[in-house]
Amino acid sequence: MTNTRIDRRKFPRTSHTYTISFKEHNEPEINWDISNTRNLSLGGALFLSSEPLLAGSLLDIRLKIPAQNARCKCRAIVQRCKGPFKGAFYKIAIYFTEIDTNSIEQLRKSVGFFSEKNKKA
Repeated sequence: MTNTRIDRRKFPRTSHTYTISFKEHNEPEINWDISNTRNLSLGGALFLSSEPLLAGSLLDIRLKIPAQNARCKCRAIVQRCKGPFKGAFYKIAIYFTEIDTNSIEQLRKSVGFFSEKNKKA
């Protein structure tokens, strides 16, 4: 019997690091936190946080898209929060709920570029 892994993800994913800023949707503008993604796709992202976030929480997101000098603003819902790991951080998985067409195209190009680059490495 062979062991075949089926990739059930809807969108290609890259492990390239993107800078992500996030805050809970109802929080004031001064409450932004910053981190780096562990992986990212057009559907969502995984990043680290020093604070736990409740599954189902609505977040405002800002992503810096490398090599395009662009920022993507969107909303996302926390899918899961695992941790704490090493007593210091939580792994936060989110999926995007609101994102404009221009940002989708910028992300598609960026994720596609880094996905192909990783395949060649």
